Amino acid sequence: MRGHVRKRGSSWTVVYDEGSDEHGRRRQRTKGGFPTRREAQAFLTDVLARLGDGSYAQPSKQTLGDYLTQEWLPAVESTVRPLTFTQYRSIARLRILPALGHLRLQQISGGHVNTLYRELEQAGLSVSTRRQTHAVLHRALRDAVRWGRLIRNPADMADPPAAAQTRVQSWTAKELGRFLEHVRGDRVFALWRLAATTGLRRGELAGLTWRCLDLENARVSVEQQLLPTRGGVSFGPPKSSRSRRTVALDAETVDVLASTARYSFRSVPSPGMPTSTPI
Repeated sequence: MRGHVRKRGSSWTVVYDEGSDEHGRRRQRTKGGFPTRREAQAFLTDVLARLGDGSYAQPSKQTLGDYLTQEWLPAVESTVRPLTFTQYRSIARLRILPALGHLRLQQISGGHVNTLYRELEQAGLSVSTRRQTHAVLHRALRDAVRWGRLIRNPADMADPPAAAQTRVQSWTAKELGRFLEHVRGDRVFALWRLAATTGLRRGELAGLTWRCLDLENARVSVEQQLLPTRGGVSFGPPKSSRSRRTVALDAETVDVLASTARYSFRSVPSPGMPTSTPI
């Protein structure tokens, strides 16, 4: 890698060789405006080192807005769940782009990111919402580093919102019992009972079918979950491999499910019945 500094008027300019393009032609870059030779030489030394170790990012006028909407979001859409992608897109459109979208990607600093967090706080957004914004922006900028768009991640140089100190309060056994008694006559009481006694997520509960239930052995298998999509909803695999599991059922929950099954099918489901029907 070759380069040199030279004086142009009252300032200094750096000229360096970026290497060759796909056609074998040399690519030369020029950056001026340095007030002293020492600053220009320091910049050149840093650039040549980055060219040597592969951490160099080619200068670009691409804005953060163009990077997020035209490059990053389309690239990650197929790598995450539909709901996660919808959240990414919404956070980018509503929170990140209005504040930082007009800035060049390579000009964004930790200060810009901190300003975004402060503005979100002043707008009254919760700590959880601000931390979600930080997570999405950090991942997007991390990928920009990985793809050679940035030298370093500006979000690493910012101060993310501190996690809120919250205390989760769960119902006591007596309170849970009162709730279940209150909803006993509800048409989806079996679902309330399953939620209360198994700890299944909402999507997992909505994705249960009679095929997943083994009332004889008092257990339920989590095989799928209901997922929101652009066109509505669809069934998909559980959130992770550990989420695909079998959960034991207590005797009263089995009785409630058996009663619901008799009401739905006139008897407990058997291999010859439509066991794929939602509960």
